[in-house]
Amino acid sequence: MSHDAIRYATSDDGVSIAYERIGRGPPLLYARGWISHLELQRRTPAIERFFGPLRGRRSVLRYDTRGNGLSSWDVPQPITREALIADLAAVAHTIDEPFDLWATTYAGPLAIEFAAAH
Repeated sequence: MSHDAIRYATSDDGVSIAYERIGRGPPLLYARGWISHLELQRRTPAIERFFGPLRGRRSVLRYDTRGNGLSSWDVPQPITREALIADLAAVAHTIDEPFDLWATTYAGPLAIEFAAAH
């Protein structure tokens, strides 16, 4: 699968959030569950097969939340709901056109709160 390079966005509280874009087309921001590591996901065939069908139709942005994967690990504690929404917002602010938001597991309520505010 074609990947762009890992990029970094900065949250409002100064945390570096790793993200990437895969595929081409209208943007789809994917907010996932707690544990993630973009580089390891690239090496996981099942995850790549999951996103593969989207690559010709959508530009999927996925990211590691603070304290995970390639994002900053030295972060303010405790990690709050507001902080996790700030991670989502940091990546969302890199998109310069309307986008769809797709969330799984615990990120669902965070995405709803983000969408309601924006």
